[in-house]
Amino acid sequence: MKTSYITLIICSLIQYEITAQTTLDKPQFSIESGFYTSDITLNCSCSEPGAELRYTIDGSTPSLASTLYTQPLLLGSRVGEPNDISMISTGYDWAAPNNEIFKGHVISAKCFKSGFLDSKTKANTYFIDSSIDNRYETVSVVSLIADAGNFFDYDTGIYVLGINEPICQMDACGNYGMRGDAWEREVHFEFWESSQNSLAISRNLGVRIHGGATRNHAQKAIRFYARDEYGKKNLEYPLFGEAGPTSFKRFMLRAGGNDGETMVRDSYHHQFFTGAGVETQLYKPCVLFVNGEFWGYHGLRESYNKHYFNSYYAIDKDSIDYISEGPSDIVLGGVVADEGDMVSFDTLLYYIDNNDISTSAGYNYVANEVDILSLSTIYIAEMFVGNQDWPGNNVKLWRPKDNSRKWEWCLVDTDIAGVGNMPVNMFSLDIPPGEGSYTEPIILEMLTNAEFLDYYINRWADLLNTRLLSSNTGSKLDLTRDNMAQVIDEQYERWDTPQELIDWLPAMNDQKNWMEQRVPIVWDELEDYYTITKANITLDVSSASHGSIQCNTIPPNELTNFPWSGDYFIEVPIHLKAVNKPGYQFIEWVGDVSSIDKEITVSVTAGMNITAVFEPLTKSIVINELIASNNSSSADGAGEYDDWI
Repeated sequence: MKTSYITLIICSLIQYEITAQTTLDKPQFSIESGFYTSDITLNCSCSEPGAELRYTIDGSTPSLASTLYTQPLLLGSRVGEPNDISMISTGYDWAAPNNEIFKGHVISAKCFKSGFLDSKTKANTYFIDSSIDNRYETVSVVSLIADAGNFFDYDTGIYVLGINEPICQMDACGNYGMRGDAWEREVHFEFWESSQNSLAISRNLGVRIHGGATRNHAQKAIRFYARDEYGKKNLEYPLFGEAGPTSFKRFMLRAGGNDGETMVRDSYHHQFFTGAGVETQLYKPCVLFVNGEFWGYHGLRESYNKHYFNSYYAIDKDSIDYISEGPSDIVLGGVVADEGDMVSFDTLLYYIDNNDISTSAGYNYVANEVDILSLSTIYIAEMFVGNQDWPGNNVKLWRPKDNSRKWEWCLVDTDIAGVGNMPVNMFSLDIPPGEGSYTEPIILEMLTNAEFLDYYINRWADLLNTRLLSSNTGSKLDLTRDNMAQVIDEQYERWDTPQELIDWLPAMNDQKNWMEQRVPIVWDELEDYYTITKANITLDVSSASHGSIQCNTIPPNELTNFPWSGDYFIEVPIHLKAVNKPGYQFIEWVGDVSSIDKEITVSVTAGMNITAVFEPLTKSIVINELIASNNSSSADGAGEYDDWI
């Protein structure tokens, strides 16, 4: 009994000694990660006296077997050094870099001392080149530092075919086809904005391969995860500036996907529809480095998931239904609830299948469940860009379980769209295109309802008159092209894509021209398919400083240049609402319409002119007290009895 008691004490003391050990602080570096035009001398140190610092230069985690730091590190240009990890095959279509690629230094260091727990790893990236200041002026820069095996090990690397080459999950084989927690790896993530003035982010994250069939491409999309085990549960930084959230659980770097010509079709298309009633993924042009080696052009993008919806709408992230049709992280095809379940959605489809939606009762039921602005806009978006990988695929929609919002759609993966991808009139394919889509009955049945059909046609006209004008689509393409142009040569040297470098600029210009030509083509297709007649109308206001007009679904802040002209259809009435600014009031509509109602429904005629008249609010005097004969009632300050109001 005494022996057992003494043993317990000894074991407890040993356990206390182990758990009471102090963890060494991270090493200190004299120079921050960044961009330098000339050689630098890096001093590294441990704060604990007697601790030794060991480091690596290949991204691997330092150990007691790593190089012992004994003197400052002189870092200079890496020009002339052979390519390393970029020579590892990453898929069947992989090709070695055409030439030597640009490289930076990655320095990883840890402190060690007997009797102490090892420090965490300090990892920095240094890009050194005499012309580095203007090398990446138009793109942000991401550097990943990690044990190379996390990406390229035969058994465990997520970026290679590896041991799982014979195994296919969904539409990709090999290690990079694997999904789930087991195929997430830890990396150190560093991020600089395009200004490159200072390091914006430096922290550890989890990373997985992202996508469906695009996993098979040599250059892959990767998705990042913020977790407590990597340091903090969220990444607190406005990755997309004021346009997006300031906190992220997940985001991704997307390569060209199935767009091997421009690499930016999907991100380009999303820009037209952000804030238009469908979810879109914000975009920022980037270049990626992996363990110091140039890894090509990528688009920094948002990732749809429960955290995305929580960030934008402050809803309970664990109480939503998020549905995918087509490949997801769960199934190859069909429909699946990535979050929540299918109960509510299947109930909606059952109602549609068993009721007449052309009636008011049928329409009202569906409109109470479905956001009709979102429903209309997603089909218009997909049809306008000519997406050939939809609607039986790449369909995503969501709704909170508390029904505080209706079913809304997400725009996703429009790589196979635009110039060269649309051989036929999208309206001729039994609007919308495709057969066998699980979600398609919603739009098809709603289009049997006259009220919704008018709404849908007007939504087409609203977008064609505003967001889809060539002046808007063209300027966005110009900016996208100009941002990417600076790095397209390096992209081609690294990955041999776009397919032919000499064809990239013509492909971008073709895309711009295609979008410009698309607008008149769609107007004609709308007229032909619905047997309706286009007519131009002009809207005006008495003074733009006094108020504006909401036309159908066009918000008043998008109608600012008056007089404003747009095309609508004689057979489809439009809805106008006068919106006064503070200090002003609506008076009347004049011109081809006369009314004092702020909201009116108008039958369109060719050449119609309508003006909303606003006036300043009338300033009135309110008399709340009056003494007309004040002989003795109330004396003023001088003791006199004057009349007053």
